[in-house]
Amino acid sequence: MCASSAALAQTAAQIDALVRDEMAKQNIVGMAIAIVKNGAIAYAKGYGHTDLGRTQVVTTDTIFRWASVSKTLTAAATLKLAEENADIDLDDKVAKHVVYWPRFGTKGDIRIRHLLSNRSGIIHYKNKKHCRDNRSPNYERDRHTSKFYHAEQGVDVFERQPLCFPPGTDFKYSTFGFSLLGAAVEGASGQSYASWVSSNIQIPLGMSSLRQATGSRAGFDQRCHILRPVLAGNAAWKLPGSGWESNIIDLAKFANALLQGSLLDDTARLWTDVPGNPGYGYGVMHSPDGSRVWHRGRNENSRTGLYLYPESSDHLGIVLMINGVHSKDKRIAHHLADLFGRNNYDSRAPVVDECRDRCYGKLSVLWQQGDKDILLRRGYSSKHLLAEWTFLRQAGYYSNDIEPYLIGGEIYWDALFSKGTAENAIWLDLDDAHFAQKLHELSNTGLRPIDVESYKIGGKRRWAILFRHGSDTTISPNFSPGSREQAQD
Repeated sequence: MCASSAALAQTAAQIDALVRDEMAKQNIVGMAIAIVKNGAIAYAKGYGHTDLGRTQVVTTDTIFRWASVSKTLTAAATLKLAEENADIDLDDKVAKHVVYWPRFGTKGDIRIRHLLSNRSGIIHYKNKKHCRDNRSPNYERDRHTSKFYHAEQGVDVFERQPLCFPPGTDFKYSTFGFSLLGAAVEGASGQSYASWVSSNIQIPLGMSSLRQATGSRAGFDQRCHILRPVLAGNAAWKLPGSGWESNIIDLAKFANALLQGSLLDDTARLWTDVPGNPGYGYGVMHSPDGSRVWHRGRNENSRTGLYLYPESSDHLGIVLMINGVHSKDKRIAHHLADLFGRNNYDSRAPVVDECRDRCYGKLSVLWQQGDKDILLRRGYSSKHLLAEWTFLRQAGYYSNDIEPYLIGGEIYWDALFSKGTAENAIWLDLDDAHFAQKLHELSNTGLRPIDVESYKIGGKRRWAILFRHGSDTTISPNFSPGSREQAQD
């Protein structure tokens, strides 16, 4: 990645610092990244954890969903098949290769290139945009009953829905369009779509972890600044458009093959300019000059990003897998690219998370003059707050305010964290005796209490206390629980 081992170590340290800082700012529990450069995987690492208790570490072997980055894989498979098989052409009508697809009417006019470029008119889930004549599409997902991808069942899910527009006349992003494209690969190759991908892409590139997302995958969403664990189910029914999964290494191998041109004779066909499209070529987005190529994936609880710089002399590529759907993968990718000489101005924008849905409970905000980063964490159990506190301490933050509240007899916490490295300590759920003990014990080491909270659990008084290194005494070390007249319940 760099000219010397010293430079390599310096760049690795910069990457680590950048990623950890973004994880803190975006409230990301776990993620993995890889950087390809000069034809090799130059850097790969897992960060954070797969659970709120922070007991399961993310590594480069952790499996993540590709989500819509699966479309780029299917597009590459289609172009590779067309390069090797004269019986299939991008101008072919889909019905030529998919015997169960309508041969007549507007659906019969759909061609391979329409599917590749999202110009077929096929619906996308329940999104009504660009679907004037199909206001409430209601596809029948239960028509796909196989655990693994079954092309005909996958097409049957949406086949009865009318098109949103005549093929080739408009753009509508569609996962289902890629389901039909997978069926076309199957019909033209004489193999199942999954087998063809395995034989011609997975095995040659050594992508040993690539597989259909048939099981469940844990991740997170964030509503009103509260992280919520979300379990994503079987996605193999939409395999060509959103159903592959792997570790970060195999996604990096795929990215490197595209950058090196080792997979296709003409890889640039993927990011060909399609008239009328908003920067979407054949299975990827691209800048007008083709210098930047990308595809992002999003499902119920995670995000995946594929970012390529095919015109750069070092053939830079950045891939990310994040177990939080609320995360901004593009911002992180652009920050990383800037370390290698790019200049993505949008990566410098502040993180802004709007509360679009109704928020339950109270949200307190502390305004502070200056440019110091302030992080808000909400809705944590005592165990999870301690785990998050430890993680943020390692990222260079300390807590300066905690607030407890009861929901259904259980204690939950909101907390504020500030950027800084001074010594910080936290103790939760202490009884009277242990509270007094910790107050005196830590005060004698130079730590001073900066926030004390009192509450009841099961009718029993409990205490929480934050300590910070410094000479100012917010609460006297001689303070005893019995001297506090206005404890908060």
